[in-house]
Amino acid sequence: MKKRDWVQIFGLFFLALLLDQYTKFWATSKPESWHGILHIVTVHNHGAMLGLFSNLTAFLRIVLLSTSGIFILSIYFFLQYIIPIPILKLRYGLSLLVGGILGNVIDRIAHGYVIDFISIGFGKWHSPVWNAADMIQWVGYFVIA
Repeated sequence: MKKRDWVQIFGLFFLALLLDQYTKFWATSKPESWHGILHIVTVHNHGAMLGLFSNLTAFLRIVLLSTSGIFILSIYFFLQYIIPIPILKLRYGLSLLVGGILGNVIDRIAHGYVIDFISIGFGKWHSPVWNAADMIQWVGYFVIA
């Protein structure tokens, strides 16, 4: 692969991390608000997906989920190394997926919880609260598929 391809692949990874951290910083400085169906509300998610593992002690939760993030990062670099041909869509998808995952891992290490702030509501129905990292991960899944 060309040097330019590697710069794009890892640039996308770091862009996903930066976008996630910036949006979380932005959201924590804003009051709760509604923008049409979009609800901005800051929530501290002490568990994993939708509160999973939130009943563990703080130390075990942080160590377990942070270690999982480091493991995923190792797998990411390993896969980037062993993919034999330049399948750029797969590489871009992996960069987005892992960038989103590590955005949440950084929160967990720095704060002990993940900052979620986006919810969508229609009448009395509201989605679970999520963040930009979660959205970036889903885009990564879609690109990989």
